[in-house]
This record gives sequence, structure tokens and C-alpha cells, in this order.
Amino acid sequence: MSVVTHYDNLKITRDAPQALISAAYKILAHKYHPDKNIGSDEALRMMQLINASYRVLNDPLKKAEHDRWIVQQTPPKAEPVLTPQEQELKKKYDQHLAEAKKWTDWAAKQAAEAKTKRDAATKANQQLRGAPPAQHAAFSALFEREDGIAKEAEAKAAEAQKKADAVVHEARRHYFSKAGKDIVTMYDALKVTRDAPFEIIQAAGKVLADNPAAQSALALLSDAAKKAEHDAWIHKNCPVIAENKGEKPQRKNTGRELDAKVIAEKAVADAAALEAWAESSAAQAKAAQDKATKAAADAAKAGSKDAEKWKAYAAKLAAEAATETSRAQQAKQKAAEARMRANQAQTELKDAQAAAERDASLMGH
Repeated sequence: MSVVTHYDNLKITRDAPQALISAAYKILAHKYHPDKNIGSDEALRMMQLINASYRVLNDPLKKAEHDRWIVQQTPPKAEPVLTPQEQELKKKYDQHLAEAKKWTDWAAKQAAEAKTKRDAATKANQQLRGAPPAQHAAFSALFEREDGIAKEAEAKAAEAQKKADAVVHEARRHYFSKAGKDIVTMYDALKVTRDAPFEIIQAAGKVLADNPAAQSALALLSDAAKKAEHDAWIHKNCPVIAENKGEKPQRKNTGRELDAKVIAEKAVADAAALEAWAESSAAQAKAAQDKATKAAADAAKAGSKDAEKWKAYAAKLAAEAATETSRAQQAKQKAAEARMRANQAQTELKDAQAAAERDASLMGH
């Protein structure tokens, strides 16, 4: 079964930059804040969920630990054995990627040149505004020349970017990964999940402003018709194996389930350990009590000469037995408390699973 991670809770991918993690959290926190959703248990649950996820992903050590956990939960993918037709698809993909890089590099160069020309035109415009009347015509001509050059450079840059975007898009259409049935989408370019709200998509565009592929993805996903077409393409090219077999696809675990499962497993293990300790303490207490009882009997049988020694020995063993009995009682109480916590944790896990099943049913999963 696939696992839900803290990245999924914030609607971002696992390679999202820190700035996007913060932006996504702010957007979701604003959406689900209790002040905006008075009386909503679902909003409260979501707020708790995204708060927990952000606490982990905003802490480098906790984030690294979570990433390691994800790797442990993710089974390794075997290298795919490609058929001749599949090899041809991969070859086309690699060719398109190589061409896409050339166009992207050229587009970046054109954009840099366009910026230089626009800076020159801006400077000329500033000189025009501050020029005395006698020099106004000369500076006006200079600005018009520089502005014309800048517009020409900007048009070339736009055309280059358009071509780069088209080739990148074509490359992605030829992407093939038999091992995981994965496809590269415009959502991947923006480092967001496919169910991310549009506000997070916009935030990703701002964070990745210098990434041409991300800007191309933002432009496409900002157009409702193109986004719908792209989503339909994803659905067509990303088959669900379980559905093909006529089986109900397994849903992902929610963040609440994952947290509850970890807590429940630890609580059960702690309770078992304390119960074992309580049992061992009870056995030691019984042995000490038996020993003290035997010493008391021996003291009663002892002659007058050794009576005081036997009484002292019996009293010492009785004190040790009382101490062991007290320890055993404490161990038993702690074990009972631990078992109660374990039962509560298991109840919370069942509640979390039931809530997840209800949500999945409502969402049609």
C-alpha cells in the first residue's frame, strides 16, 4: 500500500524547495484556519494535520528523518525489461530531451539579452524625462531606437521560450517508465501534487520563477481548458493496475492514520514490556516472601542460644520481601496504565482508519 507523507499533506512533491513548503503551508493554514471555519471538525482536523506536517518539513533534522522513513517504506523498483517498441519510445524521449535542453538554453540566452536591451531602453527613457527641451528630440530618438531593439529582443526571447516549451512538452509525451507506470506532468514541473489547489500552483510559479519549464507548466495549468485536457491525458496515460483487474484500488494511508499507527505500535510494545517486568517482579516478590516465611519458621524452631540471630535474619528477609512486593505492585500499576494507553492508542487508530474510509468513500476512492 502506498503511504501518505507530510509532503502529500501539503500538496507538494518530495523535491519541493523550502520556499514552496512554506508557501503551501501558509495557503492551506489560511484555508483551514478555525476562525474561517467555525464549528467545522474537518477543518480542525486538517489544520492539525498540516501543522504537524509543517513542523516536520520545516525542521532539517526531522525532514531528513522523514525522507529516510519514506525510502524505507518505498519498495525498490526493478529495472524494466523493455520490448523493442518500448525501447523506441524511450529513444524518442531521450532525443526530445536533448533537443529541449538546447532550446531551453537558447531561450535563456535570448531572455538575458532581452533584459540587457530593456535596461538600456529604460535608461534612455530616464534620460529623456530629465533632458532639457533643447535636447529632448535627441534623447527621444535614442529612446525609440533602444526601445525598438529591446522589443525585438523580447520577441525573440518569447519565441525561443515558446519553442522550448513545445519541445519540453513533446518530450514528456514520449516519457516512458515501465517499472513504475509513472508519467511526467506539468504538476511535476511545479513540484506540486495533482490535487493541489490553484493557490499552491500559483505560489509554486512564483517560487520557481527562474525555471522555464515551471513557467510553462504554470501557463498551461492557469488555463482551465488546457488544464482539463492535461488532466484527461494524465488519466489516460497513467493506468491503475488494480482497476484494470476489476479490483478496488488500495487507498493511501492518511497522515492521521500514520501518526496513530506509530503511537499505537509504541504503546503496545511499551505495555508488553511493562507487563513482562511486572510478571518478573511478582515472581521475585513471591520468592522473597517464601524465603522470609521459611526464615521465620526456622527462627521459631531455633534454640534460645541462636534465637536472636534467627529473628534478626528473619526480620531482614521480611523487609526485603516487603520491598520486592512494593516494587511488584508498582510494576503492576505501571503495566496497567501502559495497557490503558495502548488500548486508547488502538482506539484512536481505528477511529483514524474509519475516518479515512469515510473520506475516501465521499471522494469516490
